[in-house]
Amino acid sequence: MKKLIINTHYSLLTTHYSLLTILLLLFSTCSQFTGSRADGSLSVEQSVSLCPDSLWTPTGDANLDSLLSLASSAPQDTNLVKLYDKIGDEYFYYQNDFPNAKEYYLKSKALTEKLNWNEGRYLFAASFTNLLDNEGLMDSSIVIHREVLKLAKEEAEENGARIAGVLANMGSSYYLKNWYETALEYYLQSLALFEKSGDEYRFAQVSDLVGVLYGDLDMYERQFEYYEKALDIMNRYPDTLQRAILLLNYATGLSSIYELEKAENYLMEAQRICLLNNNDYYLMMIYTNLADLGLRQHDFNKAELYTNKAMELNLKFGNIIDYCMSYRAYSYIEENKGNFNKSEEYVREALETAIEYDLPAEKMKCYQHLSNLATARQDFCNARLYAIKSDSIGNEMMVEKAMQYGAEMAAKYETKKKELEIEQKQQIIVRQRWSLIIGIAVSALILALLWVMLHLRNRKNQVLSEKNEILSEMNATKNKFFSIISHDLKNPALALHDALKMLLQNAHSWDVDALSKYCNELLKSSENQVELIFNLLSWAQIQTGRITFHPTSYFLPSLIHEIAIVGKMAEKKGITLEVSIPEDAVVTCDSNMIATVVRNLLTNAVKFTSSGGTVTLDVAPNTCKTLSAQTGYTISIFDTGTGMSKSQMHDLFRIDRFRSKKGTAGEQGSGLGLIICKEFLEKHGSELHVESEEGKGSRFWFEV
Repeated sequence: MKKLIINTHYSLLTTHYSLLTILLLLFSTCSQFTGSRADGSLSVEQSVSLCPDSLWTPTGDANLDSLLSLASSAPQDTNLVKLYDKIGDEYFYYQNDFPNAKEYYLKSKALTEKLNWNEGRYLFAASFTNLLDNEGLMDSSIVIHREVLKLAKEEAEENGARIAGVLANMGSSYYLKNWYETALEYYLQSLALFEKSGDEYRFAQVSDLVGVLYGDLDMYERQFEYYEKALDIMNRYPDTLQRAILLLNYATGLSSIYELEKAENYLMEAQRICLLNNNDYYLMMIYTNLADLGLRQHDFNKAELYTNKAMELNLKFGNIIDYCMSYRAYSYIEENKGNFNKSEEYVREALETAIEYDLPAEKMKCYQHLSNLATARQDFCNARLYAIKSDSIGNEMMVEKAMQYGAEMAAKYETKKKELEIEQKQQIIVRQRWSLIIGIAVSALILALLWVMLHLRNRKNQVLSEKNEILSEMNATKNKFFSIISHDLKNPALALHDALKMLLQNAHSWDVDALSKYCNELLKSSENQVELIFNLLSWAQIQTGRITFHPTSYFLPSLIHEIAIVGKMAEKKGITLEVSIPEDAVVTCDSNMIATVVRNLLTNAVKFTSSGGTVTLDVAPNTCKTLSAQTGYTISIFDTGTGMSKSQMHDLFRIDRFRSKKGTAGEQGSGLGLIICKEFLEKHGSELHVESEEGKGSRFWFEV
C-alpha cells in the first residue's frame, strides 16, 4: 500500500479544519504591499529593481521568487515591512516551511520597531500568532495578543474594529487551547465591537467561529443560530471563499445531527465556490465530508467516489486528519462488500498514522472499528481486547477534558483573586485621599465628614468581607476539584493502565476463561471510573452554568430503568430492594435530572447497607408544601444501613468539609453525588431532606 508523506503542521486542526484560515482572512490589518496606479505604472515605493542578487537563493516558485527579488533591493520603509510579512505568508501557507516563515515574520518585526510603526506591530501579531497557534504554542501567542490589545486600547480608535480583531484572535488561541468558556467571552466581545463598527463581513466571520465553538460544546441550537447570522450576511458575497468555509462548517454541524439532505446541499454549493476559486485545499475537505455523508446514507458508491477524490487531493496537501478519515471510509466500504481482510488493512493504515502523530480520537475510532470487524469474524477474544483499548483511550480523553476544565477554572480563580486584590488596594487609596481632604477641610465640617467616612468604610468592609467569603468558597471548590482529579481519578486511571499492560503481555498465554475473567474485572473497574468522570463533568457543568433545565411531563414508573441498574448492585451484595410507585404517577420535571437524583440516592443506600439489609424506594402522592399548593409526589429512599451522626449530616452538602467514607463492601466515593442531587433539585424549586441515626439507617426524601 502506498505510504502518504504526511504534513504534521495540520495536526492542531483536529477540532475544526478552517479555523486558522478564517483568522488569515479576518485579521489582515494592513493594505497589500502590491498595487498599481490608474495608468498601470508602479508606485514610487514599488519601482525597484527585480534583478536578483547574491543575498537570496531562487526557490523555484515564481511568485515567491519575485517577492524575494523585490525584497533584496527594496528601501527600508513600511512597504518592506509588508513585503517581509507577505514572504512569510508564502512560506507558511503555501510552502509549509515554518522556519523560513518565522525568519521573515521576525524581520518584519525588527524593521517595524526600527520605524516605530504601529500598523506593522498589528500586522506582525496577526501573522506570527497564527504560526505559533499552528505549532501548538498558544500560551506564547496569547502573550503577543495581550501586548497588541493594550496598544489598540491606547490608540482608542473610534469604532473599535482594531480591538475587535485582536479580541477575536485571542479567542481563537484560547479555543485551540480548549478553554472554550474563555474563548467564547472574547468572541462575543469581538462581535459586539464589529457590530458597532458596522463591519458586517468580519461580523459574519466571527459569528462562524462562535458557531464552531458551540458545536464543540454540543449546543446545537446556539450553533445554528450563529451560523444563520453569518449566512444571512455571506449570501450577499455568493462566490467568496469565506462563504464556502461557512457552508462547510454549517454542513459539518448539520451532519452531526443527521440533517443529511440539507448538509449535502450546502456541501455542493461550497464545492461550486471552491472550483470557481481554484481552491483544492477546501475542496479536499468538502470531498471528505461528502464521503462521510455517503456512509451515513449507506450509499457506498457515493462514499467511494468522494473518498477517491479526497485522497487524490490529500496526496497533494498531506492533511493527516483527512488521510485517516479517508482510509477509515475505505475500510467501511470494503466491510460493506464483505471484504473483511481488505477492510482491516485500510483501518490499520489509519491506525498506524493515528499512533504516529498521536491522534487520540482517531485511534479510538480505529480500535472500535477493529473490534467490530473481529466480532463479524466471531473472533470475540480480539474483539473484546480492541474494545477495551478503545474504551481506555476514551477514558483518557475524558480525563484530559476534565483536566482542561480544572485548568480553566483555576486560571479564572487566580484572575478573580487578582481583581479583588487590585480593588482592595484602590479602596485603600480612596480612603487615604478622603483622609487628606478631611485634614484640610473647614473645621465646621470635620464631624460630619468623619461620620460619612466611618459609614462608607463600614459599608466597604462589609462588601470586602462578602467578596472574601466568595473567594474562600471558590478556593474550596478548586481544591476539591483538584483533589478528585489527583486522587480519585488519577490513581484508578494509572492502575487501569498498568492492568491493561499486564493483559496485553499475557493475552497469548492465558486461556479464554482466565482472559474473560480478567477482562470482566477490568470492565468493572472502568465502569466505576466512568461513573466518577460523569459525576465530575456534571458537577463541572453546574459550576460553569452550562447545564440546561428542560421540564416536561414525566411518567414516574419510568424510573424502573434506573432501579434495574441499582438492583444488580443490591443483588450482588445480598440486599433486598423494595419499590412502591403508583402506576399513574405523572409529574412535571426535567426527567434526566430526576432520574440522576434517584439513581445516586439508591446507589448510596446500597453502598452503605450491609448484606441482608433492605433498601426501599417509595413514591407517595401528597399536597406539596414546598412547591406551592399543587398536588405532587414525595419520593423517599429508606435504607437499614450504617446511618450518620448529626455532625456528618450537618456537613453533608458542604464540598469544603464533607469527606466521603467507604461503603460496607469497601466501595470508594468522591462525595460529589449528593451535591449534584442537591443542585438538580434546587433547579426544580425543591429541597433534599435527610433523616438518619447511627446504626439504624437513613431516609432521603424530596417533593416534586
